[in-house]
Amino acid sequence: MFNSFYRLRQDPFSQTPDLRYYYPSHTHRATLDGIVQSINRGDGFVVVTGEVGCGKTILSRLVIEGSKRIADSALVLYPQLNGKELIASINDEFGIHAPNNLSLKDHLSLLTDHLIKNAKKGRKTLLMVDEAQHLSLEALETIRLLSNIEGGKTKLLHIILFGQNEFSQKLLLSEVRQLKQRISKELTITPLSSNEVGLYIQHRVERAGGGNFLRFEPRASELIAKYSQGVPRVVNSICDRVLKAGTDREIRLIVPELIRSVTQQESQGIWNQVQRGFERIFSL
Repeated sequence: MFNSFYRLRQDPFSQTPDLRYYYPSHTHRATLDGIVQSINRGDGFVVVTGEVGCGKTILSRLVIEGSKRIADSALVLYPQLNGKELIASINDEFGIHAPNNLSLKDHLSLLTDHLIKNAKKGRKTLLMVDEAQHLSLEALETIRLLSNIEGGKTKLLHIILFGQNEFSQKLLLSEVRQLKQRISKELTITPLSSNEVGLYIQHRVERAGGGNFLRFEPRASELIAKYSQGVPRVVNSICDRVLKAGTDREIRLIVPELIRSVTQQESQGIWNQVQRGFERIFSL
């Protein structure tokens, strides 16, 4: 296990979102600032899009953690639900428990009562939906209905939808034009710059306690930036494989040659799988 060889407390490149390893890149800071500004202004709808693996999920959890003092939050992770199921799921996240046989209208009524009570206590209520590109047209219409819930001149529910880039295209459909009109801010998370990839790697290694026993040469970080295109999830995947190879070879200074070796081995492994697949097909 490479944690022992590099004297790491934890795996610094785990794919599981962990706020302890959050790196405040330029794109994440800008996106987070935009979300906070919208919440403070009382906006109803914010949409955040970005490539797969650019850190949308960890950003949603950062919003929840940072707003605990002033807001109650719900995060829906698997939104492939119809309208009633979506509202029931949202209510569950807010701790509103109800019988399964309630109608959509009843579920909405319970949620509205909860939002009004929260507002009277001086607390905001945030709803975040991850993987929003999977929302059906029915679910999107249900979310539009949620944006109608108001208390006087203010929105009782602040909605933030996190989705992959194709979600922006879905919002252009004529069926969801009314929802599109209610979006107050659209934000985009972009990949890390080449320089940020090196800082990102260093940050995660130091957070894991490996600063004295594990170093990446600047040229090695630049190569990882090139292969990963700055996508944090891909950076983590490459670094994880590099540390395993480094442990096998007892290398604590990560150099470009090791990066090339690992990525070439993976490419060859994928090609071998393709070849074996063709061989099986033609042998039938």
